Amino acid sequence: MTTLSICLIMKNEKNSLPRCLSSIKAIADEIIVVDTGSTDESICIASEYGGLVFFYKWANDFSSARNYCLDKASSDWILVLDADEELDEKSLHLLKRKLQNPDTDAYLLSVRSLMQQQHEFLDKCLQLRLFRNNVNYRYKGNINEQVLDSILEHNPGAVIKTAEDIIILHHGCKQKNTSEQYRLKCNIDLIDLCLNQEREIPLKNFLLGREYYLHSRFSEALAYFRLALEFPNDQAEYIPELIRYIAICLYKQNKTSEALAYLNDSLSIKAGSSDLLYLKGLICLDLALYSLALASFKEALSCFPSPPYHDPIYYHSKYTCQYLLGALSEYFLDLDGALLYYFDSLKNNPYLIASLRRMIAIVNPRKNPDYTINSLNRIFDLSDRNLQAEIASIFYDEGAYQLTVDCINRLESSGSIQESIRLLKGLSLMRLKKYSEAVEVLNNITRDTSLYIEARQYLFFYYWIIKDSPMAFEYLRQLKKAEADPTIMYVLNLLTRNHADSTDIAWAKAHQLAKEVLSFIVELRENKKTVRTFSILTPLLGERPSMLLAEAYYNCDKYEFAKEEFLSLLKTGSKYPLVFYYLGKTCWALGDLGLALEYFQQAINGGLDTPKLNYEKANLEQELANVK
Repeated sequence: MTTLSICLIMKNEKNSLPRCLSSIKAIADEIIVVDTGSTDESICIASEYGGLVFFYKWANDFSSARNYCLDKASSDWILVLDADEELDEKSLHLLKRKLQNPDTDAYLLSVRSLMQQQHEFLDKCLQLRLFRNNVNYRYKGNINEQVLDSILEHNPGAVIKTAEDIIILHHGCKQKNTSEQYRLKCNIDLIDLCLNQEREIPLKNFLLGREYYLHSRFSEALAYFRLALEFPNDQAEYIPELIRYIAICLYKQNKTSEALAYLNDSLSIKAGSSDLLYLKGLICLDLALYSLALASFKEALSCFPSPPYHDPIYYHSKYTCQYLLGALSEYFLDLDGALLYYFDSLKNNPYLIASLRRMIAIVNPRKNPDYTINSLNRIFDLSDRNLQAEIASIFYDEGAYQLTVDCINRLESSGSIQESIRLLKGLSLMRLKKYSEAVEVLNNITRDTSLYIEARQYLFFYYWIIKDSPMAFEYLRQLKKAEADPTIMYVLNLLTRNHADSTDIAWAKAHQLAKEVLSFIVELRENKKTVRTFSILTPLLGERPSMLLAEAYYNCDKYEFAKEEFLSLLKTGSKYPLVFYYLGKTCWALGDLGLALEYFQQAINGGLDTPKLNYEKANLEQELANVK
């Protein structure tokens, strides 16, 4: 059976070590810990977790310490961690599976820093941390230590793959406290000590910039990176990384136009870099240059494959690149292309629920339930219970309530379901006006406090808004007893015209809950109660006429009411392009094609000149021509 050694070096890590070692204890065949001079309880803690502790006199050389640690490992594979890191729990079984691959020599794993503010599509890092135990595979570099070079040197045909679904969480010091400042100072002093020759100045500046970058000090990092670029050794291995860092530092400082210009210059010299093309795509997205973003992401995708260590950002983000291509394809109305990109992103990352969500939204399960189910059956194994639960949640968000109930019923027939899924069933039944069934399901949600509160909220809505029953006050009492959030109680007290205490209220949350109440009533087609409830919730929803109410009517296919509300908005002077656009859509749905076309043109004249609107306008013109 394939075995695994965990190798780490440490010094005074008593606060971090338990978290680190407990995260890997279940998969480690041995834990090798090299201590470089701890004076706290770190050594005892390591021993308590079964670590084999060895002592090494610190010599200002990280590679030397790491290699001493590797020398003590006896397993088939080695996973290198730092004491302030942990292996994400979901990665345990995935990592064990990778060890069984006989054709792979090493893996680049995801390292996610919890010290930095994360950018949704950018702050992802791949590092070579998992590799076969080979006496020739050793680290190089006093501080910027890497094992990759020795692997390629002794095994030029080494197969190195990415395993971005295996995640190492780097905690560090989340606050910029004395300890973190001390660590930065120590690393800077070490760089100064080890690199003091004139020929080493560019590398020194690069490493100094890298240290400041890792501590989110992007302005200082950029200054050193630019110094490193003034006298570069074009053959230096760090040059591609240096170019990436400069672009990212500019981006992190909101210098997006400058970052784009820099990337364009770099790509004219270093064409075909997936990393730079991916970064360019992200920046173009921020600048709303959607055609350029689409072209950049497509070009990044066409450069694949190259060795993953050449383009680590892109390799880590390939599925993200495909997801963004799907979103851009949607924007340009290429729905078939969008579906293909979303599907490819799911093949690269089965956990990317955002892609699944967009695929289902495109096929429109509320209006095309049978087609949706048939399409999903062709692509996915719907016997997977976790997938069924995700799909049920997506159906609910898309307003396909009968599909939600059907999906959950299938789940229940094959085993127990979580209370969060049962809550979705109750809310769906409520919206389908199957009130007695909904009440029974929601009353049985009792274990999870937050879900209990949400279920009681909807039971309150039902008895107060739909039934006009005093039972509503019983659920209000239960919510108060369960210590529901003051914001929830404020909204519910507004509805019942009780004294509504606004002390310590989260207004954004209160507004969102009020919108939810309004949407609930509109969906149930209770128009008189919609008007009454809107009036009661005016402190949160504002005065009528209301864009919010008009859109709610439109989204629930109540076009006559929507048209009336949109027209009232125009009379108040609210001549925003979106009002004209929705009026056009509403008139189209009501069959008044000529008026719909006029409103579309006014939306375009007002600045809403998007591919979607122009596409819809062209279709409307064709439909109008056919009628004539």
